Amino acid sequence: MRKKKDLKLDDREITVKELTVREILEVGNELSEQVKGEDFGLDLLKKALGKHFSKAIDGLSLDSLLELAPSEIDLVYKAFKEVNKVFFVVVDQMGLGELLKTLKEAAKKDFLNLLAG
Repeated sequence: MRKKKDLKLDDREITVKELTVREILEVGNELSEQVKGEDFGLDLLKKALGKHFSKAIDGLSLDSLLELAPSEIDLVYKAFKEVNKVFFVVVDQMGLGELLKTLKEAAKKDFLNLLAG
């Protein structure tokens, strides 16, 4: 049975779901393909995760993340990590663990730049 975690953020009902093995492998393969020769940042993250985001999270889109408070995004991320522990193991075994860390840091930097205006 797939793990899932329900969150309530104000009036939003969000369900974070465990990815299937196929989805994990697809995300890993697409991440490795997307990053070849590209600058890291929010745009790359959106391209790499775009079609898989809705498979992992119901009630929220990538674009709607900009309307959440950073603390709310943190809750969603922690829920994703909780139900998708295997995802991070597999991605690390595919040699993409450092890539995820780099993407996360680049996304944070881009996010802070957006806040600064």
